Amino acid sequence: MQAKNSLLGKATWDHQQANFLDGQQALAEVDALAMRLESEWGVGRLRMLVPPDLRGRFDSQRMKFNLSQQRGDLADLKLQCARMQAAWRALEAAARAAGATPAPESWECALADGGTMVLVRDALDVGRVRVGKRKNVQIWSLEEVARFIDAQPDAIRGLKAVFRGAVVESVQASQSAAPEPPAGAQADFDDPIPF
Repeated sequence: MQAKNSLLGKATWDHQQANFLDGQQALAEVDALAMRLESEWGVGRLRMLVPPDLRGRFDSQRMKFNLSQQRGDLADLKLQCARMQAAWRALEAAARAAGATPAPESWECALADGGTMVLVRDALDVGRVRVGKRKNVQIWSLEEVARFIDAQPDAIRGLKAVFRGAVVESVQASQSAAPEPPAGAQADFDDPIPF
């Protein structure tokens, strides 16, 4: 028994094996384009770089695309996949025409104080990272991280070479000098020697 599209009274694209495979191929092409653009421009960023009317048309097309996946036959799905690809390309073209550039490749990691570290390839990318209104974000380039590692004593730097594959789980600051006694306290070593 085939599922019927309740609105159109026809079988949906995903209920016959041949149609399913063709539909999956069409969807994969849309996904590949969307993933490429979002990895270049940042997730959700590209649609925010274009005028509101184009953003509205993109969002409308995305709704039609989503509905075709749920209720459409193969012809509907293929049509909406082609239109969705055109919509993605239109966003990118409009963003570039407006002078926007893709976001640099970056990686994020939570810091112990609740902040975020963003790691980018080089110093040029440090100023190109978009953090929006987020607070407590530190942006580091790979060059800065390398300088930080180079500043460590040889014994620490050598650990990763000796223990290949080891993962640093925690780091604690060392105390280079004895702590100062609290104000007004007499140090124990000032007691008289009993002999």
